[in-house]
Amino acid sequence: MTYKNIEGKENLNLTWLVIATFMSVVFLVVVFIILNEYNIASREEVLRGQMRIEQPVMLRLTLAREDSLLTSYGVVDSANAVYRIPISRAMELIAAQADNSGSQ
Repeated sequence: MTYKNIEGKENLNLTWLVIATFMSVVFLVVVFIILNEYNIASREEVLRGQMRIEQPVMLRLTLAREDSLLTSYGVVDSANAVYRIPISRAMELIAAQADNSGSQ
């Protein structure tokens, strides 16, 4: 469809202008979606990389703390005279008690 102005000259074809605008909007929406998906994927990869690094560090710290608690003497509650002894020593004491009660 062609429109003419007052002087009789042809104006831009309105149909082609609408089609071009619509195609431009569709193109921009597609580009936005692709960039958004790329951004999400790259953020997830960064987070996965950080987890690969941080998780072993946290695990090592937790294991070191647990090992320290299992292998050292310490005060748990001094008011009630509760103390912590190494697990190996606790097992020795339990075994000695079992031997004493078994021999009687």
